[in-house]
Amino acid sequence: AFVRDVGRRVADASMTLLRDNKKIFPLNPLTHKRIAIVPVIKDENYDRVHGEAELLASEFERRGFEVGYYDPKVSRMPFMKTGKFSEGNVMDADMPIDDVMDSYDAIIYAFFTRTFRPSGPEDFCGEECIPLKVALTHAVDKTIAVSFGSPYLIGEYFERGPACVNAYSMVALSVEAFVRAACGEIEFSHFSPVDLVFPTWTPKK
Repeated sequence: AFVRDVGRRVADASMTLLRDNKKIFPLNPLTHKRIAIVPVIKDENYDRVHGEAELLASEFERRGFEVGYYDPKVSRMPFMKTGKFSEGNVMDADMPIDDVMDSYDAIIYAFFTRTFRPSGPEDFCGEECIPLKVALTHAVDKTIAVSFGSPYLIGEYFERGPACVNAYSMVALSVEAFVRAACGEIEFSHFSPVDLVFPTWTPKK
């Protein structure tokens, strides 16, 4: 209990809000009734981290949100072949991508990555980039990017994203802390331990 309590406090204090240009936060099931969870995961890590991605969806569902969870292994190929985005729970199966994204009040693109020394953080290639393509071309104003891993991925892929958060770790405690912060149950931090270059944002010292 002591270890989990300390871990929770550390995770809560670590949630860094980089920007919220469209005032998306805090999320509330009355104003953001329907949200999408789109994990961004390396293929070789899927079996190790998809549980945390599913936890992200279940934590929002537990708070009364209607959640569409897009399992990476289910959603990618239909979109590549047909231009349609089939959802893991078949809620919007085979709807055109524009119709699917427009039906949500908020869309959370969640990086789940590991960092290695000396090579650095993992990057994405091929089919793994499909969620990133969707994020940059569809319903951009509703986009929330959160990195449960390298803090640099936000600056690399979501330079123009309206709402960006660094959570630093893909452990369950960090996933739960992000949901609490996103829903206004705890406050985000505005201090970034790394310098990220954004056109409209500089880290507070």
